[in-house]
Amino acid sequence: MKLSSVWRSWACASLGLWLLACSGCSEYESTVNGVVRFDGNTLDHGAVTYVSEGGAVIATGSIASDGDYWVEVASSGGLPAGEYQVKVTCRGPAVPSPRGGPPAPGKSLIPRKYTRGHTSGWKFTVEPGSNTIDLELSSAK
Repeated sequence: MKLSSVWRSWACASLGLWLLACSGCSEYESTVNGVVRFDGNTLDHGAVTYVSEGGAVIATGSIASDGDYWVEVASSGGLPAGEYQVKVTCRGPAVPSPRGGPPAPGKSLIPRKYTRGHTSGWKFTVEPGSNTIDLELSSAK
């Protein structure tokens, strides 16, 4: 009977340590930041979106007034390592509706190709840990 009690205590302690070790584990441990430039000048607003292959993970971040961005999965903080297509959006002011409805989105201030992941030309591998990925946009065709 005593051996059974010792075995049970050892098993519970081992399980507890294993759970404690895994509680800090997360596949969403990568971070991505960088600067967005359009024709050599930093963008002062907009958004950057990373979409994983297959579209299972979508991470979006705002572009700050100095052109810096940082993306994360809203519910998890970081994002998992892997391959991502990237798109950028940057619009002018919303256009008021003449009939009093909701305003229409403003005109895109960047070429359309950058607003779609499959046409932007950007495909990046996000590695575990910290990643710095600067994005250079051009008005040239």
